[in-house]
Amino acid sequence: MNIVTLRAYAKINLSLDVVGRREDGYHLLESVFQGVSLYDGVRVRRENGGGGIRIRCNLPYIPTDGRNIVYKVAEAFFKLAGIRQYQLTIELHKTIPSGAGFGGGSADGAAVFSALCRLYRVSFPISKAIPVLSAIGADIPFFLYSGTMLATGIGEILTPAPALKNCVIVLAKPRASVSTKIIFQKLGEAGIANHPDTPGVLTALQAGNLRALGQAAGNVL
Repeated sequence: MNIVTLRAYAKINLSLDVVGRREDGYHLLESVFQGVSLYDGVRVRRENGGGGIRIRCNLPYIPTDGRNIVYKVAEAFFKLAGIRQYQLTIELHKTIPSGAGFGGGSADGAAVFSALCRLYRVSFPISKAIPVLSAIGADIPFFLYSGTMLATGIGEILTPAPALKNCVIVLAKPRASVSTKIIFQKLGEAGIANHPDTPGVLTALQAGNLRALGQAAGNVL
């Protein structure tokens, strides 16, 4: 097997609250992540040689060098696996909007990590993979699971939550895009007036009550 093609599904935050900050500056979160059916196409081809990593993308404004999360994930995979010589091409077909909080880059990164595990027939204990991946993108570990998860820590501590009942979710993305990193840098916790009711979100999910879910949901960003 030399090629793996996967779908990298987006997520939304049914709730996202900031509950503190670590000494290293990272914000501590309490959030309910929900996978949705919107996805990017990710194709990874293993090739002979030692030419490194090449990325292709259907969108010209997406970086195809070391700035891209999938590049960083691939490098981390080879380091973990102890593979020093490699050559592969990663093709991204982006449909998840960028700069929208849908986690498209992290979803692509998780898909590439899974694809490389298959291509090179390497597996890692989740306890070993998650610290490496979360250092690249805090929500990458979620995309190894998707579904509905309560995320704490910086987003890397995941606990299964009651599944969202079947419903239609409308995603609206304005033309403006924002950097999650910059938003967190500018976030003033003391100025947050309205916090989501995360326990209420979990209770509503358990009951399958979409009206209560809508009332409890929120995002401090």
